[in-house]
Amino acid sequence: MSSQSIYYYEGETEKALITALKRGKLIPQGKTKKFNFWQKEASVITRSINKSDVLYIVFDTDVMGIIERNRFIKNIESLCRSVKEVHLLAHHENLEDELVFVCSKRNSLKLFEDFYNTKNCDEFKSGFIKESNLLKKLNDNSFNINKLWSKQDVYSGYLSGIKTNKKITKGV
Repeated sequence: MSSQSIYYYEGETEKALITALKRGKLIPQGKTKKFNFWQKEASVITRSINKSDVLYIVFDTDVMGIIERNRFIKNIESLCRSVKEVHLLAHHENLEDELVFVCSKRNSLKLFEDFYNTKNCDEFKSGFIKESNLLKKLNDNSFNINKLWSKQDVYSGYLSGIKTNKKITKGV
């Protein structure tokens, strides 16, 4: 059975970003699937993945209660027994905050204004999802791929229960 990459995302803005990055060959090619590891049990998806698969889990870090934290850690541990590799791709809080960091913006309002001349998060998200050339829009806003998903402090704090090993990588 051949290895495949699968990107799991929480929301449609993450899907748009992943699709644009794959199209631009900035990240490995692979399938994209919506799944929230904070809210659902990974056993739901383990039947659809193979031992040889490589998973990329893109996730927000802004809303984490103790129950969600424990579920997330349990899910990651479960996935590690089911696949070749798991790459954890943590946002700086949420996707908007991640883009503020990656595009070197002052704050989210500056991000919204520079991308779509709005101060509204919902309008920003709508424009981001509908963007016909998202990679160009990102590059026009000083997008730095090397900063993307580089957040590490969450693993030494709230998610310290997740240990790096040969199957778990924190980042791409």
